[in-house]
Amino acid sequence: MVDPPISCRSKRAKCRSGSALLLCTLVAAVLSMSAITILRSSEVAIARVDAERCAVQGRHAAEGLLQRAVAQLELNPNLSGIIVDPDSPFQSAYCVVQPIDKTHISVSAYLYKGSTMPAVSQTIELAGSDDDSRWPRRDDDSRWPRRDDDSKWPWKYDSNRKTTWPGFNSGRRW
Repeated sequence: MVDPPISCRSKRAKCRSGSALLLCTLVAAVLSMSAITILRSSEVAIARVDAERCAVQGRHAAEGLLQRAVAQLELNPNLSGIIVDPDSPFQSAYCVVQPIDKTHISVSAYLYKGSTMPAVSQTIELAGSDDDSRWPRRDDDSRWPRRDDDSKWPWKYDSNRKTTWPGFNSGRRW
């Protein structure tokens, strides 16, 4: 008579191999779900950064248009109409300059054609529009202060962080 082969495995070994397979499958599922979650969160973070970048670019473009309009108003206080910057990152951006009365001018910057709300708006007050001596000229060096003397600069910063120009009082907070 032949002896039956000796088995090293117990009768429960088959049950344990099935549970180990189930455990490995669950671990793989959890790892794949966590990888998907990490990818989604990074996509959301990238989208958030892109949205913030676009908003900052819009603010910079609007501020640039507004500063261009103010610079042109310094040269010609009677300026009115639409100002377009061809170098702006927003190709449809424009600035509207409208006189309110003899001493006030409204300047509004729009980023898109058809916009109803301006991205930036500012009311400028002209002081003594017939007085041409309020702006320093480059050919008159005595009117330009040295760098170490801040009291003679043509613009001043007050405690409310409003920029006050001679001839213009923007009244706008930064």
